[in-house]
Amino acid sequence: MQKDFHHAVIYVLSRLAGFEKKKAEIIAHSSQYVDDEVRNDVVYFDTGAIYKPICSSHKMFDQRNFNVLANHLSWMPFHFLPGDRLDLLKNAAQRDFEERVVCIKDSPIARDMIEECFKQRGTPHFLHRLGVTLHVYADTWAHQKFSGIQSAVNKVKYLDDKELLPTIFTKVIDAVKDFFVSVARVFINEVMPLGHGAALTYPDLPFLTWKYRDYKGTIHTRNNVDEFMDAVHHLYTFLVKCRRESGTSEDCSLNEKDVQAIRTCFANFTDENGDIRHQKWIDSIADGIFSFGKEQIRYTESGKSSWEYLALGDQIKCIKGRTYYKFTDDFMTSNWKFFHDALSDHQYFMNRQIFPKYQLCLA
Repeated sequence: MQKDFHHAVIYVLSRLAGFEKKKAEIIAHSSQYVDDEVRNDVVYFDTGAIYKPICSSHKMFDQRNFNVLANHLSWMPFHFLPGDRLDLLKNAAQRDFEERVVCIKDSPIARDMIEECFKQRGTPHFLHRLGVTLHVYADTWAHQKFSGIQSAVNKVKYLDDKELLPTIFTKVIDAVKDFFVSVARVFINEVMPLGHGAALTYPDLPFLTWKYRDYKGTIHTRNNVDEFMDAVHHLYTFLVKCRRESGTSEDCSLNEKDVQAIRTCFANFTDENGDIRHQKWIDSIADGIFSFGKEQIRYTESGKSSWEYLALGDQIKCIKGRTYYKFTDDFMTSNWKFFHDALSDHQYFMNRQIFPKYQLCLA
């Protein structure tokens, strides 16, 4: 999933679930920031204090994608949650590891993850942890049947993109499209079969119905609108539970008008560019098409209004490759630090408690 879902849709669901605007903004920002935080260098302060951020994402052609440990620390806990099941653990040692780490939507591991997040209510960075968890949980729908390691499981032998994505490639490059796309797929399939790279962005496009042939020769057809709507209902239920701070059995159904508004946006926003779709969601929220009314929101990844800059400010010096910042008390309660605290807690919990429970040794 891309920015339109991880930020805008998560904001909409948070507001519909009853979170006030400022809290919904933190949840939604944290959800999207999982895809954007690639920094992993130590932060040094003028007082001698230091802080180690967590890298939650790599860009597709980042050299770290060739590093097995880096993939286990980033792709697995944050984007391609392994879907191994307890009922299949009797012969776990004999089962194929690459099959066991394939992502499954709403898997038992995913449910254990959201239950742990629910238990963290009241912690200073709970809203940030909630955003991180929602990102990972949502991705189990988009990334299902793919994994966060370099594996033959991720090889796509066939993609039916004819008559499916008329807006993805302009007529100007139609003549050379097939050549370049096929070269990219061959490279990803044979050299770096990581995640759904060989399937391009198809799993992340809300409006798309598509099909592909997996490495075993099985043909899969996926209706992304239906899959994304299924994710919406599950995420909304979880958000309501968190907002009410109880494992309530009360009705957690979305208002039907809001359901139709969300589905319409998924189906009608057909731009390949996620930023364009994201802006259309932002405009729709401002127009008041959802039951919580008209609201203005934005997402700032970098620059002087970003979480990172607001927490650290300008660099004050660089000595022997170390970049220093001026320490202020506000850093300790900044959204950027809370977000990284949430990433750290999530990563530790998954690697040290949940994955071992399923006899998965990943890092």
